[in-house]
Amino acid sequence: MEHRPCGRAWRLSALLLALALLLSGCWSRRELNELAVVVAMGVDLHRSGYKVTAQIVNFKEASKNTSSDVMSVVTYQAIGESVPEALQRMLGEVPRQLYLSHLRVMVFGEALARRGLTEVLDFVARNHQFRTDFPMLVAHRSEASDVLKVVTPIDNIPANSLFSSILVSSKKWAATGRVTLQQFVARLDLEGSDPVLSGVEVIGDKTKGTTDAIWHTLKPNTLLRHSGLAVFKRDKLVGWLEEQGSKTVNYLLNDVSTTNTTFKCPDDEKRTISMQLQRVESEIEVVLRGEELTGFNVRVRAEANLDSVQCPIDMGKPDSIPAIERKLEERIVQVFDRHVGKVQKQFNVDIFGLGEVLHRRHPKIWKKYKRDWDEHFKETPVTVQANVKLRRVGSIVQPLKKDMVTR
Repeated sequence: MEHRPCGRAWRLSALLLALALLLSGCWSRRELNELAVVVAMGVDLHRSGYKVTAQIVNFKEASKNTSSDVMSVVTYQAIGESVPEALQRMLGEVPRQLYLSHLRVMVFGEALARRGLTEVLDFVARNHQFRTDFPMLVAHRSEASDVLKVVTPIDNIPANSLFSSILVSSKKWAATGRVTLQQFVARLDLEGSDPVLSGVEVIGDKTKGTTDAIWHTLKPNTLLRHSGLAVFKRDKLVGWLEEQGSKTVNYLLNDVSTTNTTFKCPDDEKRTISMQLQRVESEIEVVLRGEELTGFNVRVRAEANLDSVQCPIDMGKPDSIPAIERKLEERIVQVFDRHVGKVQKQFNVDIFGLGEVLHRRHPKIWKKYKRDWDEHFKETPVTVQANVKLRRVGSIVQPLKKDMVTR
């Protein structure tokens, strides 16, 4: 009788048992009381290299439901010729091992952003502890350390407050944007496209925002506010866009969930109408004459709900709603024309991704413009067409001012 199969099975079982004995279970397990969990990190320029700020959770206090005189986070700083060196030096003050996998937000000082982010991003993208889905911000007119030292009034962990506010504002207000490490690096790799980052600034007295006194007042002296978009040429900050310019960028990038806008009444320039825009979509068309680029056509489509009417317009008339839609379309085109032109002439960087559209749809023609795209982008006409449909007028039809006499 042949017994080879049984012998082979026995040898396989012995091998598996030996391998099992070599396993040590959770070999990479780390106890929470051995770690310093970094939830926010800021990087600034320093004459010696970089100044790195880490916001670390004090879990003993953060887990309490009652108020305490002890902060839920602690901020540490260190300086080094490189970011990893600064983090290593920080271990001389932090009593635990830094844990970076729960980073919620990263902030760059404006001076660093103007010099360039490549060196810092190389470390972050290369380090296996960092995820790639956290939002990145630029401190507007300040250092990242100033931002991370501010105590927030609603959430006792400032990093969580920053993270939540950028999520909410990016969904409900088109003037900001949630740009992650992965998205920023991807835009750097695209041909014919430059990146943007959302800005954050300290409002009020920086020196009074670092204590828990903010929890004991109805009107905080210091707050953090998201402030427009930082415009980059490759990895270097070249300027800022305020509210309307930031909205224009997000419209063109199809990165608008819902937002609000206000414009003049059709028959009364002294009064306004407020609308909530939803389902905003833009489509970019490349205009060619043979193999020559002559421009781009942008078509913006949006649905809108009526929020507020300050003018005595008769909403019962059949031509009232079309008149409002036309007025909003004119407003969108006006904002686009002004801010697209500003980006072309003042910054000369294609943050709209028009070159990337040309590259994707007409790769052979793109080769003619690739080398000097910034100069071509600066001179290429961009026309905008808007189409808005008013879907809802609210729970009342006629405005409350309809029967009032306009003075």
